Amino acid sequence: MQRPSFRVVPVALLVAQLAACSGGASFAPSARPAASAGKTTPATFTIKWTSASASASVRRRDTISPSAQSVAVLINGTVNATANRTANPTQTIALNAPVGADLFVFNVYDGLNGQGNLLGSASVAQTIIDGAANTITAAIQAVCSATNVQYAAGSDPLVYVTSATSGLFAASVQSIVLAGQSSATLIIEPEDVDGDVIISGTSGRVAAQITGSATITPIDGAHISLTPLTGPRKTSPDTLTVAAPTCPSAALAVQHSPAIYVENTAHTVLIEDWYGDQLGTGTLAGADVLAGYNTATQQIMAYNPITGEVDAYSLNLTSHSALYQIAIDMTSAWSNYAGGIFGIQPQSGSVDLDLYLYHGATQTNEDGNGVYVSATFAAASSTFAATPKTFYANGSFEICVVPLPAFVDFNCETPINNIVSLATDDNIGKLYAFGSNPPYVTQFNQSFGAIPVTGSYGFAAAPAVGAADTDGDNVYAVLSTGVLAAASSTGTALTGFTSPAVGTGLAITVLSTNEQ
Repeated sequence: MQRPSFRVVPVALLVAQLAACSGGASFAPSARPAASAGKTTPATFTIKWTSASASASVRRRDTISPSAQSVAVLINGTVNATANRTANPTQTIALNAPVGADLFVFNVYDGLNGQGNLLGSASVAQTIIDGAANTITAAIQAVCSATNVQYAAGSDPLVYVTSATSGLFAASVQSIVLAGQSSATLIIEPEDVDGDVIISGTSGRVAAQITGSATITPIDGAHISLTPLTGPRKTSPDTLTVAAPTCPSAALAVQHSPAIYVENTAHTVLIEDWYGDQLGTGTLAGADVLAGYNTATQQIMAYNPITGEVDAYSLNLTSHSALYQIAIDMTSAWSNYAGGIFGIQPQSGSVDLDLYLYHGATQTNEDGNGVYVSATFAAASSTFAATPKTFYANGSFEICVVPLPAFVDFNCETPINNIVSLATDDNIGKLYAFGSNPPYVTQFNQSFGAIPVTGSYGFAAAPAVGAADTDGDNVYAVLSTGVLAAASSTGTALTGFTSPAVGTGLAITVLSTNEQ
């Protein structure tokens, strides 16, 4: 991918002012310029030291490092003067320079008396005039020691970042897991040898490359964006290599993952990734139950069976808003095809049930002619019949299909023992029935036109609730043991998946990179 070029802002020369950050080794002249033999005259320069409390946002390549303790001045290759930092913000240093054309080299160090690590350097040629007030003008350029990588907090609400101490001011990102669909922004900052950030501007070009897990989009000279790839997760991370201008490169481990939302019976939601990391937690309002993910608004949907309220949550579950009120006492699921909530509600005093579809305040319903157990939905897809369908399980543990939006021609097929949950996979056109007795999972073609596939699906215990990965490759379940488990769509336990304990499962929603 071709990256856009960026204009490099020229560094203004500072009057006698050594500013720190980025550069290289100390400068030394290759040849001594002509000067008056033996004739010297006074000259001065003024250095403006940077306070250690100065914000990194004001530092540039031509700003003296806060760690600077001394400056050494070479004239025509010979040390002419050294000066230790004083308590004053500016400091004037006297020189005795040969008359004529001279080459001045300024080296800034983190130790006293021109010793220690080189933090910045500048070289300038200037003609010294006998009897004149000779003032030397130079722009110190910082020496970069490392590329520091920071995560821009909040750029992706579903991300897992590990950092290690790197320098004095920031912890550089060592690894990052991108979950769900959101893009994460990384801040690329040069540091000097003492860990001071020396450039925070947006000029220059950040070098970055990766193979797998994510795509890279340059934002400016200080930021890049990572967008997770679709497809199967990798157990071994990919390597992202980045380098700020004039700096050594840094390497980060990058992986991508679905975001797995698991709600337990205390209405606490744990957000997990495929690698066993916890991305966050949240407590849903009232008795809200997870209903699905709205691709149009990129929000988590929930339904309260006590009040009938439908709520939309942010991806990190830190905020929510009420959308509308519907019937109470339903088990519901969000349909992106219909743009609304499906639900099943038993009729009081009857073996019948009502099947509902809500588009905001608009309601469509039909007598489902059964006893409620569980319900789900399917959206239109090229992988199955053009007419979408909704599914539910009746009192005989049969799976019934209802064509949408007509709500006619109910068809119930294939008795299954003790169904606890249903889930559809809109990507490959499959329906999964999770049961409390072996074989635990049965996979149907959504048209019921094929012999179902049954098996344990690698689950070590009975599922309490299940869901399908919208990438079309995995199914997930909270087992009766309170452990989150995952299996492939063909019924084998996943290699590399970490199974965290999540408690007694109430609902589960899996937001994956191929959701849209």
